[in-house]
Formats: sequence, structure tokens, C-alpha cells
Amino acid sequence: MTVGALSGLDTIPASMVTSIDDLPPELIAQIFDEAVMPEQWDSKYTLRDLSIVCRRWRDVAYDTPGLWRYISINLDFIVDAASEARCRAYLDTFVPRAKGRVSLDVFTSFECNTYRTSIWLELRRLVGSVCWSFRLEAQEDAPQITACLDQLQVAPQLELLCLDYRLESPAEFSQWTLPRAPKLRELVWKTSYTMFRWPSNIETFPSLRSICVWAQMCDELDDEVQVVEIFSRCPHLVTLDLDLDGDLRPASPIRLEAGSIRTLSLCGGPSVSLMSTLRLPNLENAEISNIASSDLPTLFGGPLAMVTNLVVRYGVASYGALARSLVHCIRLQHLRLDPSDNEKLAEFLEVMSKPLSSTGAWICPGIISLTIENFKVLEKEDPLLRDIVTFARARTDPSHDDPGLVQRLERLVIIPPKYLRSNYSFRDREYRLLNSMLEGLGLSTAST
Repeated sequence: MTVGALSGLDTIPASMVTSIDDLPPELIAQIFDEAVMPEQWDSKYTLRDLSIVCRRWRDVAYDTPGLWRYISINLDFIVDAASEARCRAYLDTFVPRAKGRVSLDVFTSFECNTYRTSIWLELRRLVGSVCWSFRLEAQEDAPQITACLDQLQVAPQLELLCLDYRLESPAEFSQWTLPRAPKLRELVWKTSYTMFRWPSNIETFPSLRSICVWAQMCDELDDEVQVVEIFSRCPHLVTLDLDLDGDLRPASPIRLEAGSIRTLSLCGGPSVSLMSTLRLPNLENAEISNIASSDLPTLFGGPLAMVTNLVVRYGVASYGALARSLVHCIRLQHLRLDPSDNEKLAEFLEVMSKPLSSTGAWICPGIISLTIENFKVLEKEDPLLRDIVTFARARTDPSHDDPGLVQRLERLVIIPPKYLRSNYSFRDREYRLLNSMLEGLGLSTAST
């Protein structure tokens, strides 16, 4: 807008100018929601300021439940009777105005004290009645935490439960049972020493679509049973993230087909033995890390056989074994690797650059893109550069235009380590030369 246009605003008739006081309450409430951002932890201060501007603003704010539904509590601030009273007043103010639907975010890191007991009881009551989202981040071994979770039997409105509970050396393994929550759609369970228990009085969680479990398995408990029951309890599960460590009791593998799962992330060996006979016919995305080389054939011959997009992170010792195991993945199209050293990558490229001598078939014949992360050129004439070009030529050979034989590679992306990219003295001549050679083969080198 020009200066002349701005000066013309003075000639606008007063009847065409609208004051915020003339706006309907619904529009003011929408403006408040955009300004306050109630999901932010400090939104209560903005709400306080809005409510003291004038009586109409206060009435609109008080009558807009969405402004009061996000409640954040740091229990470390409750150290005496006065701070306990302030916390209770905060809850007594927000909960009624939220009108039956609240989201609770709770954090605690200090040792418990007697002033928090009543707050934990109130939190349990809210989760068991009007809470749709409950997030707890705790770094202490507190009886109140166990009581809040384990004695919580019913949560009729709960849709999201996120627990991040880390302990260095707990006195004993806590066994917590999930509440009866028929509306639960997302579960995040990150603990150091415990796995949740499924409730015995509810057979399935039909709304549960996403589960993330990072836990230490205990051979003294039936943790493996709880993992296996994920697939029978959650018939519509779409996303599963398992990071399991420790020892499991011997258990029968899961012999079923889970057609609803589209995304799977696996870290650690304990889950592989349980899932060896699991079939995921509609799996689209998978990510693996910290998987033993001996488990790779089982993994890709079973649950990951139908994956189309695969990411391989840390903890895979043999990339040669990885490449040979991918022979089962005939639908794989997009592969992303993060090898820890160049020798692993060279081993992988050697296997993938030619058909199998035994059958003449190509591994992953449908692959169309490969991304290599954290690739570092060690020297000016690094032989790995030649290996990459050899792989690219093999996968873009004109004789492979027949889709029945092997799909032509379309994209090959090389990403240097982040610490090199952020270094102002980083010389990327070798990378630019490599990309130029790949582009000369008709490949795209741009990351998506």
C-alpha cells in the first residue's frame, strides 16, 4: 500500500469503520483463540490480561471453553501450603470454564512432598472424568504417580495418553494397568523399567490408532505377553513404534495378519523374535535400528516383507547382510540409509549393484530412490565415490527399462554430515562432482 493510499484512509466515512465492540461474540472468541494460543504453557497470562480489559471481553473469554481446556502444571513449584493453594485455584478456575473437556500436561522432577498429595488426587479425578489428553513427564520415583496411574480404572473421555517416566534405579518394577478408555486413539509409553498391563475387563481398544512403547523388558514379568496383545487388543492400529530392551521370557511368535498397520518402527532385538511370524500385508513405512545382523532375514522375510518405504538407522552391524535380506522386499521403492562408516556402505553397494549369481534376480527390483545420510568423503580419491557411481550406473542401465526385470533408479541423494554442512570452511567440491556425475546418468540428486 502506498503513502497516498494510506492518507486516503482519513476520508473513509465513520459509518464504514467497525469497532471490535461491534463484532459478534463468536468472532471475538475466534480472535481470542488465535491470540491466546491456549495450547501454550504461558497462555494463562494472556487470558488474565484479556479478561481485565473490559466486561464484554471478560464475558466472551469466560464463555469460550476452548481458551481454558489446556492445563499445564509443574509440580516442582508446589513446595508449601501457599503454592498448593495457588495450584488448586488454577484448576478450580480453568476446569469449570472448559465445560467438560480438558487437556492436562504435568511435569515433575523433584522428590514428592506432602503438599502434592491432594493435587495428584485431583489429577486422577480429572483424568477419570473430563480429561481427553493426559501427558505426564516424571523423573522421580513417587508413590503418588503410581497411585494416580494404577488406581485410575476408568477414563471415558481419554483420547491421548502420553507417559514419559524415567528412573535410574527404581526400588522395584511398577506394573501399571491401562484404564478402560474406549475412546483412546494414541498411546505413548516411554519408561525405563516397566511395561504397561492391558486391563482384563475390556477386550479391545477399537479407537486406538497409534502406539509408541519404549520400555525395558523384564524376564520376571509377563512383558512379552503385553507386547503380543497389542495386535489382538487394537484391531485398527495404524502406527506402531517399539523400542524394547532387556530379556524376554520364551514366548510363541505372533501368528496373525495385521492388515491395518501402515507404519512400523522397531528398535532392539526383543521385538524381532515375537514378530517373526507376523504378517503386515499393507505396510507402507518402516524404520529399524539396533537390530542384530542375524535377525535381519527374519525381519525382512516376515513383518517387513511388504514395506515400500524403509529407513535404516544406527545399530545395524552388517550392511552386506542387510542388502541380502532385502531380497524379500519386492515392493520396496524408497530406501534411506544412515551407515556409521563408509565400509558398511561399500559392502551394501557391492551387493546391490548386480543381480544375484544364484538366481539372476535383482534385490529390490522396484527401488526408485536411495538416500544416503551422513556420508563423508574421507579423501580426494575416495574409492567409495566410485562404488556409488557404479551402483548408479547398474541401476540406470537402459537394458533395465523393462519393469518386469528391474525398475530404473530415479533419485540418488547424498547428504553430508550436519557438522560439515554447518562448517563455513567445508569444501563440497567432491560432493558437487559426485552429484554432477549422478545427474549425468539422469538421476535426481535433490532431497525431498
